[in-house]
Amino acid sequence: MTTPTLALCLKVTDEIDQYSDVRGRRTLAVKAEVQEFQDGRMRSPGGAFEDLDDLVLSGQGESNYPQSGCYGWDVEYRSVFSVDLPRAQGMVKVLAKLKRKLDKMNMELGYSATFPAYVLRVALALGIKKFLVIDRPGNLRGVVAEIREMTATQASDWLTREIASFFADKSEEVA
Repeated sequence: MTTPTLALCLKVTDEIDQYSDVRGRRTLAVKAEVQEFQDGRMRSPGGAFEDLDDLVLSGQGESNYPQSGCYGWDVEYRSVFSVDLPRAQGMVKVLAKLKRKLDKMNMELGYSATFPAYVLRVALALGIKKFLVIDRPGNLRGVVAEIREMTATQASDWLTREIASFFADKSEEVA
């Protein structure tokens, strides 16, 4: 059995924006979720990594503004089931430490110009060196997930291609 490591699981989805005044506008949702990875399996972070459970990096883009690409990225806790005082204090500690490290990087390097660059900076600040893409999700009926491991460079390139593909497909729909 190997030692568990942290990984960012990358997902790109296409959603219909139901709250916009623009009917049928499609929204790109990009997520990088912190996961614990051990022996080829993913699970929610626990033990020493417990304060990172439910931590997600997200970015978005809109089909009616393809020239702007992916914008509005952030790191936050999402879909948190329950929070007691020690958990809340741990979450605040993680976010404060992450903000300090990102602020320092921004002072030294300038702000991230793209979402993939932002993902890599957050990963560096969290000490994450492993990136995962789920090519096929598993299920409870025995279908085993197909998970691909990537280096930081491969993950950045993959995200860049996925984001560009989304906007290329949407501009063809409009034409």
